[in-house]
Amino acid sequence: MQAVSDKVLDKVIDMLLGDRVEAENAGGHRPGPAEFLDILRALVEFGDGLGVAASPDERVEVQLQALDKIRGFAFKKYLQARDEP
Repeated sequence: MQAVSDKVLDKVIDMLLGDRVEAENAGGHRPGPAEFLDILRALVEFGDGLGVAASPDERVEVQLQALDKIRGFAFKKYLQARDEP
């Protein structure tokens, strides 16, 4: 299992903190440690899917692309719950 780079980790933290503020302003559930760990686990899986021959730069790029795609599922739950009847 490969780790998540500092660059990816910094982006996850920035997104989480921004989404916490947004959720608080919307009166919804603020993402916290569970969502943070969920997204890190998912990013590790994406990176591991490249295999051992992948360079650290390739792994970072894949993880950043994955983060952009899955962010809404992990951090934006409060909007979905708020909009449901």
